[in-house]
Amino acid sequence: MGIQARDLVYGSAGGLELAATAYLPAAGDLGSVLVDVHGGAWTSGDRFNNAYLDGLLAERGHLVLAIDFRHGPALRHPSALQDITAAVRFVRHHAARLGVDADRIGLLGTSSGGHLALLAAIQPNHAAHHGTSVAGLDGDPAPPGEVDAAVTHVSALWPVSDPLRRYRYAQESGRPELAERHLQYFADEQAMRGAAIQAVLRGGGAERLPAAYVVQPGADLNVPVPMTMDLVDAYQSAGGALEYAFYPGLPHAFSREETAETRALAAGIDAFVRRRISLAPAAAPAPA
Repeated sequence: MGIQARDLVYGSAGGLELAATAYLPAAGDLGSVLVDVHGGAWTSGDRFNNAYLDGLLAERGHLVLAIDFRHGPALRHPSALQDITAAVRFVRHHAARLGVDADRIGLLGTSSGGHLALLAAIQPNHAAHHGTSVAGLDGDPAPPGEVDAAVTHVSALWPVSDPLRRYRYAQESGRPELAERHLQYFADEQAMRGAAIQAVLRGGGAERLPAAYVVQPGADLNVPVPMTMDLVDAYQSAGGALEYAFYPGLPHAFSREETAETRALAAGIDAFVRRRISLAPAAAPAPA
């Protein structure tokens, strides 16, 4: 792909160092920074889940920081949010050393990671989302105090935007193993209800409303279309700018496959980000 990958540590919490892989675009071709939050029903997965998509986005000129973060069943909500916002703070504090613009940082999340990315985007500096320390980089020490975790844009791919609604959907559709994974991270229905993006938006709890790009596959058996349309309505009703993309006939997490559809998805994310950070379109990479 003509890109490079670099492993680093972006933070620490509870004695655990938190790793990330940075997918670096060619020099002089930088668009935005995308902090990638993987899916896995809040209980599994790692920073390599979206490696193919991350590589495509780096090929289009974006620095992608794919992160590991703490999740269930070992830890409960909001531990993941503390790590995700720390990753944004890491990028902002070390922007000069990374060679990026501190005002061009966004989040990218898939499935449960889409939910976490959205929640981090609309509540970047919420008190409950602090607690993870930001790491130093290449001799540049960690910041002495908190750094702003706000982002300019967020791309949420098939997000589980309402955990309680999806929990009940999993129960009703005969998938107890999926329902159980909700409980392994949120502990109870009250925690799920409070973490719903729609509830935060309609309750006036959003600190920020960065531009959002929401993707829904038409044949997604994990995220029902009506839940995503409710998210679209809530975000736009709150005054946020949201773009919606529908991929008919495709399943949940289709971006993990090396297909023309995944390449089209990368092109769509790239175009959205460039519109939001006022950059000219990048030249499309050669077909794989």
